Amino acid sequence: MQSVHPILASRPGELSTREKLVLSMTAEGKTAGDIAEELHISQRTVHAHLQNASEKMQAANKTQTVVEAMRYGQIQLR
Repeated sequence: MQSVHPILASRPGELSTREKLVLSMTAEGKTAGDIAEELHISQRTVHAHLQNASEKMQAANKTQTVVEAMRYGQIQLR
């Protein structure tokens, strides 16, 4: 995958540390169940973080949320 350079250093709706972590793990292909288990939180909390991030990124779905977060330099693939 080709590197995506940030358009801006930050964007209105800066993601929280936890939202960034959940999105990064999602980008790695982990399921909500995997993320919940690894972070010791419920799947419902994982989905809440994804929903909040989606709203902040003004994205229509989880995939677009990950892409927008990468475009705006809020997450990076490890």
